Amino acid sequence: MLFWLWHLSSFYGDPLGDLDDASAADPGWMLPQVMRAGFLLTLTERHLLAPAREALDEAARCPGNEREQAHLAAAQRALTGDWQGACDLWERLLLDHPCDALALQLAHLFDFYRGDARELRLRVARVLPQWPRDDALYPYVLGMYAFGLEENHLYPQAEAVGREALDGGARVPWAVHAVAHVMEMQGRHDEGRAWLQSQRRNWSEDDNGLRGHNAWHLALFHLEAMDLDGALQVYDTEIAPLIEAGLTLQRLHRCGERLPLPVAPHRGEPPRPAGHLEQFAHLRQRHGSGALAMKCDTPTALHELSATELLAQYARGTLSPVEVTRAIIAHIERWEPHLKATYAFDPDGALAMARASQAR
Repeated sequence: MLFWLWHLSSFYGDPLGDLDDASAADPGWMLPQVMRAGFLLTLTERHLLAPAREALDEAARCPGNEREQAHLAAAQRALTGDWQGACDLWERLLLDHPCDALALQLAHLFDFYRGDARELRLRVARVLPQWPRDDALYPYVLGMYAFGLEENHLYPQAEAVGREALDGGARVPWAVHAVAHVMEMQGRHDEGRAWLQSQRRNWSEDDNGLRGHNAWHLALFHLEAMDLDGALQVYDTEIAPLIEAGLTLQRLHRCGERLPLPVAPHRGEPPRPAGHLEQFAHLRQRHGSGALAMKCDTPTALHELSATELLAQYARGTLSPVEVTRAIIAHIERWEPHLKATYAFDPDGALAMARASQAR
């Protein structure tokens, strides 16, 4: 199972093949089915709930020791959507088995999805002293710790631990990602670009699950330096087929006033824009409507207005907090079934606060 755990921790390859082999070799072994379900659940895709449930049902029919039964119970809790409860059960496992890489990795990912910055750091910190430094997975534990430190604004410590995770030659994309976050938060855009470029062997292969996300960070570094050519190159070559495309294009759209205007086409050609806008329009067309259906010639949507713009319009009486809040709620409700990005969404509470603000 070590190689499967490496798949899970490194985001390289498809771990399901290894689990298929393990189940074929021992159909009565519970753990491969639990691992399969855990991996599928970390992908947070609604259509994967059914195969995850099938795997857990199969696991429940198999005998298992106390530790395996504890893993089954945690995964079953995660399947129901009780991510906090699942993390509590994984934590109990870690108290008895601090080097249980499966419990640590799954709890870490669900801490991330729940936005639990405190546990992103402390859960790893509690077990790290128990991990042997020569363990093959030790660099990946350091990668988790680096990200937990960064999410708690401990930037120098996070960068040091992230670099340590990579010093021995292990490919740890999560550590690369943690250090990129540090540089993003500290406004070190040029260093961030250089960092991600220098670490390509650790994240940019086709079979790495963090390839798209780290490329998205690279595009952000270009954008924040107003290097639109660089951002578009990263988009075209690395982000276009991946889920972060919409977010990158949204940021490019907000820089749209810096892009050239359309030019007249050659005979027989459809109208085409020039320079950056040509690429931008091509990308929009390629990726269809939805999150990418943003037009540079239309007014900015309410949910895209900055705080400064909102305050100015509130002062003029051209917008109200309630109007803006309703627009934001509608935008969230339109996209949440696809993105599954919110936690504890409370539209009624938001509207109550907006009405109170409007009444002041």
